[in-house]
This record gives sequence, C-alpha cells and structure tokens, in this order.
Amino acid sequence: MIDNKNGANPNLSAAERKTLRSREAKEAIAEHEEAQRVLHGNLERLREKRLAREEAAGLMLNPAPELPDDTPIENVRFPTRIRNALNAAGMKTIGEVRETSDDSLIVGAFGGRKCSEDFADCDADGFGRARGGLAQTSA
Repeated sequence: MIDNKNGANPNLSAAERKTLRSREAKEAIAEHEEAQRVLHGNLERLREKRLAREEAAGLMLNPAPELPDDTPIENVRFPTRIRNALNAAGMKTIGEVRETSDDSLIVGAFGGRKCSEDFADCDADGFGRARGGLAQTSA
C-alpha cells in the first residue's frame, strides 16, 4: 500500500473509504495474479524436470500379462511393499517372478501379512493372478 490509511478507518469519509478499498482490492488481485504466475511457472519447471528424470530412467510400465519375461522389475509400477519384497528375494526380471510359485512368493518373499495381502490384491485389481498381473493368461 502507498500510505498508512486503511479502508476500515472510521475517520475517513465514505468516498475515501470506497477509494481505499478499491485500491486495496486491486493490489490484492495483482498480488494474487503474480503468485499464480509464479506458481504455474514452478509447476511447469517441476514437470519438465520430472519428464527428464523419467526419460533418463526409462519407461515405467503397469503390471500386465503382456510384459516380456526380460522386463526389469524396476521398470514396472509395483506398490513399494511388493517392489521391496521382490528386491529382497533377489528377483530382477518379470520372468523370474513368473517362474516362482505363488506360495513361495507370498510366504518366502513377503513374510508380512499386509504385504502378502497387497500382492494378492493385485488379482482383485484386474492385473491377472497373484503375481501383480504378471502371470501369462491362456487365450
């Protein structure tokens, strides 16, 4: 604001209050528009950085029966628990997951109840049987 007068000051006339409030509103709108411009600039900058990171890291794939056996596990969008369990079991590719029995995956690799529930839920989400959609389906 240019001066110390406030639009709510009772010592001002109605016309002066109206003028001050109008100026305060214009200043608030200008501040808001500048904040929006900065926000959108930051969002665009962050989006560009994310796209560059994703491009450098390679394509991330959703779990699906069509994934080739040689697809690295780190390129598939698994929930964190499942990804950590597969890494702990030493599995590197989708083919290794397919070759492992359901029982050994759920009991051996996952151990915890919540993690085995997450793994089994992949079937309920439409990704295929209990291997996060990685099981080959018969046509």
